[in-house]
Amino acid sequence: MKSMRANKIASFGGEGFQYITTTSAYTPAAGYRFVCIHMVTAGAITTAGNPTGNLTAVSLPASFPLYGSFNSITTDSTAATAIAYLGREG
Repeated sequence: MKSMRANKIASFGGEGFQYITTTSAYTPAAGYRFVCIHMVTAGAITTAGNPTGNLTAVSLPASFPLYGSFNSITTDSTAATAIAYLGREG
């Protein structure tokens, strides 16, 4: 069983991040998932892998944090940038 501290670190992206700046699909390394997508600039994103459903071309404002469990993130334009925080799977 994980400690409360380890769970907190994992759920708040304590495992690092990826800076998303292109329209390519971003996927985390094996054993990781994105736990928060923080929009740096406004734009539309598409996600995959959230246990409760995926988002397709959803517009989000700048400074918006989207929490979940995602295994893929794509922006719809290069104007949309985000920081995707990593957490370990399981």
